[in-house]
Amino acid sequence: MPIFATLSSYNSANGDCRRSHLTRLRGLLLRLGRPVVVALADSDHPVLYTTRQGRRVAVVVAEYGGDWWFLWDGGGYAPVDEPWRVTASLAPTARGETPAGIARAVRSRPRCLARAAA
Repeated sequence: MPIFATLSSYNSANGDCRRSHLTRLRGLLLRLGRPVVVALADSDHPVLYTTRQGRRVAVVVAEYGGDWWFLWDGGGYAPVDEPWRVTASLAPTARGETPAGIARAVRSRPRCLARAAA
């Protein structure tokens, strides 16, 4: 009896979409000097890890009701076309504001989001 199983995805396009959203969020968090690791990056279910107040936080991307969402530990969620909401929660400034320039840095939409809007 094998102890390892191979998991296959039913829709690799969803994996591509998740990766593109997490890659964009990763770039924003790195610009803020946050430690970021993307686990399972080559799978259809990648997970971004960063820290908040010294604790590890996982961020995933999920589709619900035809829309894509960032979901993170502690019940946080935000639409994927508003990643600055995630950065404001995970990397707030001293006054809890969205870090300057982050909202401006998010201009282009990932291909999967652009296709869904069309």
